[in-house]
Amino acid sequence: MDVVIFGASATGTYLANALSAEGHNVTLIDSDPDALYKFSQNTDTATIYNTATNWKVLEAAKQEGSPSFIAVSDCDADNLVACAIAKRLEYSLTIATVREISFVDRSKIDCSILFGADHIIAPEVVVAHEIFKAISNPGSLSIENFFHGKLQSQIHTIPNEWKYIDTKIKDIDFTNRFKIALIKRKSKHEEDIYTDSELLYPDENTKIGAGDEVTFIGKADDMRGLPGILGNKEKKLSSVFISGGSRYAAHLSHILHDRNVEVKIVEEDCKNCEKLAEELEFATILNHDITDLDYLIEESAKEYDTFVACTNSTERNLLVATLAQEAECQNVVTFVSSKRYHHLLKRLGISFALSEIISLSNLILSYIYGEMITTVSSIYHNQMKILECLVGEKSPANNLSIGDLGKKLPKESVLSFMESDGEAMFGDLERKLKPGDRIIIITASSSTQSVNALF
Repeated sequence: MDVVIFGASATGTYLANALSAEGHNVTLIDSDPDALYKFSQNTDTATIYNTATNWKVLEAAKQEGSPSFIAVSDCDADNLVACAIAKRLEYSLTIATVREISFVDRSKIDCSILFGADHIIAPEVVVAHEIFKAISNPGSLSIENFFHGKLQSQIHTIPNEWKYIDTKIKDIDFTNRFKIALIKRKSKHEEDIYTDSELLYPDENTKIGAGDEVTFIGKADDMRGLPGILGNKEKKLSSVFISGGSRYAAHLSHILHDRNVEVKIVEEDCKNCEKLAEELEFATILNHDITDLDYLIEESAKEYDTFVACTNSTERNLLVATLAQEAECQNVVTFVSSKRYHHLLKRLGISFALSEIISLSNLILSYIYGEMITTVSSIYHNQMKILECLVGEKSPANNLSIGDLGKKLPKESVLSFMESDGEAMFGDLERKLKPGDRIIIITASSSTQSVNALF
């Protein structure tokens, strides 16, 4: 597959590296020579020093094919104009990211039609929904929905006191409802936070250990009871304390308000507080230093169901999240821009670390892979991906039994649930796949393209 990316931003370079690693032909365009030089130091991916708003540049990058075009530069206008040019030059797919929310508001004008963009994505909205998923499921390290909400995956750390510790999977009485698809087990050198953990592909004789990070997959209705089975108290989300008045915070507040959740926001900038108070009439907006620990204690932050560190700075989010823990907040959520902070977050004991780059990239990749892979979710710090794959009439997987499909998958891949005729079920190895069937596959991130080729 040929892909042209405009913007050597963090997202642009991440996508370029991910797609190149899967064997795609990628070209990265940017007018910043320093950004391109830094990117090219560790890759042989083609680069063009120019702007994608120049039609001649996009025509040259297109060559003889019909590539996909992704615009992720820091300028909304440039992204949209570049998409318009790419569509006129007959690029097969055009995607633009924008920060201005009005570009995705279709109440008056549909900018996707106006600018010829197949998909216009607002990163802050994507992240806000990811944060909401995290805070709606306390105790879960990750959560994703599949089959239009019928199926769900959750990752949980097994508590020391769980009654099934060191029990074989086949002897656990709820495994007829949930599939244990993957286990991440701590290194024997537990005192070394930087030692890689071991990924296990369990069978019925695998034993579950304390501290294991286990990926469960099951029907959404059944998964709601999983936290209780694991010993985590189930509690309805009723209040959220947000530190930082970013656009992420504003979008998240709207989502929470729609679900009758009380919202309190502390923001340092007085003018931004005034804007937020005007936009979010339902929320309590406070103007104060967000790094003031005594103030967090005074405002009873620990009494809220969840504390969210939601500034525009990763480093500041880490500081604020740490202070929230010091203020005895029970469920602390933040997002970071780089996976290099994940080990630090583990050391600090911060439950959730949501990455804008990975969340946004997964959404873009699901569009790039086409209709045969409809959902892409990253787990275990993007080491693995959960893919929802659709069987088409011309798919190599069509008419294969699930068992035979499993033999064709890349090494270190796991078949899970499937959906057929609207019903989600465990995969029967003898069952033949037909057009319209959907199946969940967990695989290494580097093997995504190999799985895609089967569909």
